[in-house]
Amino acid sequence: MNSCSAVFRLRPRWGTWLATIACLAIFSPVPLTAQERVLSESLLPENTRAWVSVPDAAALREALEQSQFGKMTEDPEVKPFVDDLVRQFRAYLNEQNVQFGMTLSDLENVRSGEICLAGILRPSVAGAADAATDHALVLMVDVIDTEENARELLEKVAVEFNERGATSESLVVHSIEATKWSFRIPRGLREQQHTYQAIAGRWLLACDNERVFRQLVGQIAGVEGAAARRLAENDAFQQVAQQTLFDDEGYAAHVRWFIEPFGYMYLAQAIADARDGKKGPRNDYAKILQDEGFAAIKGIGGALSVNTGKHEAVHRTFIYAPHSEEAPFVRGAAMLDFTNDDDDALTPAAWVPENAASLLTLSWNLSNALEKVGHLIDSLTAAEGSWDRSLRQLENDVNGPRVDLRKVVSLLENRITIVAVAELPIDENSERMMFGIKIREDESYVADSVYRLVKNNADVTTHEGTRILVVNTEDQYDKRLGNIDDDFLSDEFDDEFGDPGIGGEATTEEEEEFKRPRPLFEKQVLAVKNGYLLMGNNVEQMISVIDQMDEEPGKALAEAEDYQRVRNALDELAGDAPPNFRHFGRMDLELRTNYEMMRTGRMAQSKTLLAQLLNRSMKDEDAAEDAVREQKFDGSKMPEDFEGKVARYLGPTGLVLHNLEEGWLITGCVLEKSGSDVTSVESEPSSPSVDPPSSADPPESDDGKDDAGSDE
Repeated sequence: MNSCSAVFRLRPRWGTWLATIACLAIFSPVPLTAQERVLSESLLPENTRAWVSVPDAAALREALEQSQFGKMTEDPEVKPFVDDLVRQFRAYLNEQNVQFGMTLSDLENVRSGEICLAGILRPSVAGAADAATDHALVLMVDVIDTEENARELLEKVAVEFNERGATSESLVVHSIEATKWSFRIPRGLREQQHTYQAIAGRWLLACDNERVFRQLVGQIAGVEGAAARRLAENDAFQQVAQQTLFDDEGYAAHVRWFIEPFGYMYLAQAIADARDGKKGPRNDYAKILQDEGFAAIKGIGGALSVNTGKHEAVHRTFIYAPHSEEAPFVRGAAMLDFTNDDDDALTPAAWVPENAASLLTLSWNLSNALEKVGHLIDSLTAAEGSWDRSLRQLENDVNGPRVDLRKVVSLLENRITIVAVAELPIDENSERMMFGIKIREDESYVADSVYRLVKNNADVTTHEGTRILVVNTEDQYDKRLGNIDDDFLSDEFDDEFGDPGIGGEATTEEEEEFKRPRPLFEKQVLAVKNGYLLMGNNVEQMISVIDQMDEEPGKALAEAEDYQRVRNALDELAGDAPPNFRHFGRMDLELRTNYEMMRTGRMAQSKTLLAQLLNRSMKDEDAAEDAVREQKFDGSKMPEDFEGKVARYLGPTGLVLHNLEEGWLITGCVLEKSGSDVTSVESEPSSPSVDPPSSADPPESDDGKDDAGSDE
């Protein structure tokens, strides 16, 4: 198992604990003591790779209750569903969190202050025979006002563990009484064999690693040398904290988090190795990324504030990746060039539908990215120059598409637009995505090149003189490189990968690592119109965009009241300097399709992006590839009237990203719903006139190349 798959397998468990922390904060009735507090980052070791904390759970709960979200959960029409969902969620968490023996309901009456979950990794000692890594998960709960309840909880846990056949051993760690539990059968989050528990000072501790447990107890007890350095002294942690706290605004940071990305990847791998056992050599993607310059990303973290008085929520995320003209990113990491040289603050493109559910516009140096990604591909294939040779083969192979991809990209502007639209009536295919890139010049050349790339795998339709290419990606799943014509990369990649993940059968366990994932969308729809290269997942949506382009609906969206409110709020929070990314979303429209799918029990069959990601992350590893997973949560009590009962609580949201020498700062907010906000999606459009599909090539031009079929 490689690092990437290990991270993938760890995510659900971290997601479970993140949700646990949030729910504990929401449902805890216990006030916070006024006594001076010591936060977890001052106790945890510097090699903490992942950390999430609610510093003051009572304050978060109060803020949530006063927000529109809190009011929604108390709405008589919605509350039965919320209560039922909480019941289901608790049951799910209780099934997952057996490692520490504490359920959600157990902890609700124990905590009085901070609750924190941390993942710790100490790299193996150089030259060690087993090259083992020392890793741990730690739960820390501030119980200064509820120590008696905490001790009662540990007694309850003891009864449960004894019933499971676990054995206990009393320990004294730095004069603190502790308990070590050993399981006959590995259980829980990481299926480790031991759990260590104690109440030390003001903290209830649970940990699955004795060395880390002793270190933390010693740190809390004030034993000199218990920890050389703490998380709070980590440079990346400090940079993240400095950039993301809301000191200037005076908002409380209700939730904080931090990840050291490569340490997290190695932590995930160590956890997977401990659970499954090492299976021989693997492809070390973490090391490849580090060697390609991505080690410049030293930390990612942020803070969330709820119900600020101006916003339903405000959040900041900082990606600490110092760089400058004197010290730029190198090799593959140099593709991370999001410089916005335009004074335009990423306003909606003219073609963007006025009823968009979400809109993301970003600036990215595409020509630079095309070149720099070659370093990464060369490293993955262990063949220097493989990417350049592939591009040249794509251009020159007489049996290939004969496309100069470098030239195509050079003709595109560095502005990418991604739009989601929901269409009524809601069904599995209601979420419609559209990507657009403005063409700088020579639209006919771009249109011709796109046609050549996909023509062998595409059905061709025309609408009002515009050629639309439709690729069924599911049909192409077992073909090399999906919709790329004639396998132009096959010679380079077959030698390195043995052709397992690009189309053939994997013959070894290592080769299986390269198996291509299924496409997220069943169809890929492409067209060139009015100076834009457009790509989507739905033919009808593409036709709708083409029909409305001359009306420039994007200008109407930019002038919409909810869009303007979000933009003004973000300018106040982040300044009005042109950002590198800008996102705008209407939460009611964004959630509508997934809400209906969950309510009717069809989430596992849905084609939305969220549903596809859930299917991949929650699917049983032993299930057949085409098997449909069982929906985890029962949504039958969700109100049927989404517009009337739920949408009115869901306001607009947005975020912007700014490039700094120290990294990238993301600032976002959620606003209260206004009566003038867009609240419904348009009905499903009538079927427009479309010429029948054709797989026949258009006549060749005099130069021996297919006619461009310009959409001008």
